Amino acid sequence: MTYHFQNAIDTGGIETIGSVDEAKIRLDAVRQAFAYEDFSVLDILYIDGKPSARVLLDSATPERPLHLKTFDRDERRVLFSLIAQSSAPVRWRSRRSPPVAPIVASPHLFREQQETYESPGGLYVPVHSGLNRAGVVIFFGDGKPDLCLGEIGSLRLFCVCWFARLSQLGLGHSTPVTLTRRELECLQLAATGLTAEGIAEALDLSRHTVTHHLVSATSKLGASNRTHAIAEAVRRGLLR
Repeated sequence: MTYHFQNAIDTGGIETIGSVDEAKIRLDAVRQAFAYEDFSVLDILYIDGKPSARVLLDSATPERPLHLKTFDRDERRVLFSLIAQSSAPVRWRSRRSPPVAPIVASPHLFREQQETYESPGGLYVPVHSGLNRAGVVIFFGDGKPDLCLGEIGSLRLFCVCWFARLSQLGLGHSTPVTLTRRELECLQLAATGLTAEGIAEALDLSRHTVTHHLVSATSKLGASNRTHAIAEAVRRGLLR
C-alpha cells in the first residue's frame, strides 16, 4: 500500500510531492499502531515560523485532494508560540480532546476530525526541523488506545520524513517577488476575509483600484486566484 502526499499550498491546486516509499517509510507501522485500515492525518505546516496551512489527508480515499485551510492572524501567532514549545509526542484516549497546547487556541481542529472519524484516540506529534521551522502531525485512529514506545517511534520517524518533504517543497527555489505597499495592504486585508468593497473602504480607495492591485499581486505571485495568491504570499513570508 502506497499513499501519495499532495500539497495544495505551492500550486493552489494539487501536486504529488512524494510517497511513503520515496521517504523510505512504511505506512504499515501506522496501520499496525492503530489496528485500523482507514486513518486520517491532520498536519499543520509551518514554514520559517509562519503558519501556512492545514493539510488533511483521508487515507480511506487517498485519491481525493487535500484540504487547505489558512489561519487568521491570532490563530497563527498563538498556535506557533505554543507549538514552538512542544517536543514530545502526546497520545490520548476516549472522546476527550487531546491534552495538548493547540487545543486551547483552536479546539475545532481536533473536534471536527474526532466527530468525522468517530475516533476514540490518537497521537499528536510536534516536529521541528531547525531554522525556525516547526509543524504538527495529528493521527486519529480507531485502534488500540495505548501505543508502545516502538510504535510511537515509528510514527514520529514517519512524521519527520513527511514534514521534511513538505518543508523542502514549501521553501523551494522560487523566483523572488516584489509587491508594492498597496498590493501588500490589499492582500493582507483580503486574507482577513474582506471583499474588494471592504478593502476599498478600509484603505479609502476606489473598488477599481483595489481590484487592480489584487490582480497585479496575483499575477506577480503566479497564482491562479486570490486565495492562491494569499497562500503563496504567506508561503513566501510576504504576509504575516
